[in-house]
Amino acid sequence: MIDEERLVDIELKLTHQEDTVDALNKIVYEQQKKIDELEKLLTALARPHCAPRHGCVLCIGGVAALSGIARPGRGHRRPLGASAGHAC
Repeated sequence: MIDEERLVDIELKLTHQEDTVDALNKIVYEQQKKIDELEKLLTALARPHCAPRHGCVLCIGGVAALSGIARPGRGHRRPLGASAGHAC
């Protein structure tokens, strides 16, 4: 009987540890997504600023365009004849 109680206790502890590891994995995943977003934002903010008169969506929308607040689902659009890089 004592061996059975001990086995049940070990199984309960293992289940608790598995739940804890799953919860921590979710937290790490969400943190990594946030880090990736912040790295993109930092890279964009480190670029030389340009005048929004040329119609660059990234420049017009600024941080809001990068974070998806202003224009969700839209990428960086450049005016006709502009180079592929963001060298506004």
